[in-house]
Amino acid sequence: MKIREGFVSNSSTTSFCIYGAYIEDRNELASQLGVDVESEDYDAYEDLYDKLDGEDDLQVEFDPWDDGIWVGISFTRIKDDETGAQFKQRVKDVLEKHGLKDLNLGIHQEAWRDG
Repeated sequence: MKIREGFVSNSSTTSFCIYGAYIEDRNELASQLGVDVESEDYDAYEDLYDKLDGEDDLQVEFDPWDDGIWVGISFTRIKDDETGAQFKQRVKDVLEKHGLKDLNLGIHQEAWRDG
């Protein structure tokens, strides 16, 4: 069985399942990460992806209906010798390494269809 982890270009459905946090204000998150949100070149999508997505296995997903953002690590990134508790601690440690502390961590799964 093949698992596709990349974007499917001909699909109008998006879904993900991560362990991490939902942050309600992406601009506040960008400010916390040192992104100049007042710059005329500021683009939350590009700037936050550049800062976080793929770094230490982090995955960033934007809420299509709100200003929120999900950030965490996909369950497909659990290491072969890693327990569930170790995985959750690794996610917490990675988020804190990137300056994201005191977050309410949990399982986040979302799916939506454009069309």
